[in-house]
Amino acid sequence: MNSRAILPGVQGAVGLANDLWRGHVLTVDGVRAKSEGGFYLLPGTDGQPVKAKLKGRYFTDQPVLTIGDASYATGEPSPPFLFIIAFLPVLFLFGGNPFAIALAAVGVFVNFWVIRAQRAEAWKSMTILGLFVGGVLLMAIWAFVSSWVMSLLPH
Repeated sequence: MNSRAILPGVQGAVGLANDLWRGHVLTVDGVRAKSEGGFYLLPGTDGQPVKAKLKGRYFTDQPVLTIGDASYATGEPSPPFLFIIAFLPVLFLFGGNPFAIALAAVGVFVNFWVIRAQRAEAWKSMTILGLFVGGVLLMAIWAFVSSWVMSLLPH
């Protein structure tokens, strides 16, 4: 399935939208599909809703859409390199402070949002690396400010 595909039994073009909080979200003709109990309800050609399940909403760039017994790939998977660099913020955990832990968690979360974006792989990798460099700068500023504040405290 491409970003917008016609599937058997479904009235309209089915596509994917990338949501920061919900991961991949199914759309039909550009409108977000209704969800109920872990299933998406897509408009059927016979007037009855078609139940569809999207597997891999968060931690994959191309989830699998399942309608009945049929599964549809939503696109070609990204290279493993993108998934490896997506975990670069985990290195912030070596900072050993709450700010570093929060920055690592937010960094991995945002990187997976970037991987799910419908952009070129070069754009994705440069964005992930740019965010990592920004995180390193934030850690350096945090180290400077926290050591400066600690030096102001009485010994």
